[in-house]
Amino acid sequence: MDTCLSRKLQKPEKKMESWEKEEDDASLPFFNRQEGEVGIYMTIYDAKAENPKSYGSERFYYMDLTDRLFDHLSSADVVKLREDLEKKGALHGAYIERFSRGIVLAVGFDDIGALDSLWGLHQRGKLSMTFQDVIINSAVLKKLKTSKIVLRSKILESEYNNCTNELLSRKMKRLEIKTRGNYLNLTYYRSSDMEYHV
Repeated sequence: MDTCLSRKLQKPEKKMESWEKEEDDASLPFFNRQEGEVGIYMTIYDAKAENPKSYGSERFYYMDLTDRLFDHLSSADVVKLREDLEKKGALHGAYIERFSRGIVLAVGFDDIGALDSLWGLHQRGKLSMTFQDVIINSAVLKKLKTSKIVLRSKILESEYNNCTNELLSRKMKRLEIKTRGNYLNLTYYRSSDMEYHV
């Protein structure tokens, strides 16, 4: 097949929405990121209560629903959640650390390939759809007494860059230890403060 023709037939990749790119959004929840991890920030973009009159303001309803969804996710089976996300191509080679208030999923990585894979999903605009499909189902809607929840999920570029640097640094440390081979000099101390070499 002619390469020019095949390029025309390819589906264009979806561009990131403006809300996915925002870095300094004051409405984002606080997330205490640890080395080697990024946060996936989930926001309830749209929702509909079974009984809307019982909540009064829409803002209060969204805040309450966010807290209830966080409680549900915090008690969920993370092994099953990771398995379901991995089937969708979201967390291959990564692991779920914890959920933080405001619904931030802390995801840890051992290698840069897994981080780049998740970042690519975010860049293509498919992160929200993936988490929506896995997290929101009829059982969750029934438990939370709502008929509709639409999630938006994003990763901050600054966290991605920091995590990339941390993973590269780990890789360099491993290379340094391996390249020294038999010349590795391990030093340890005993309580008598005498130095021993291995």
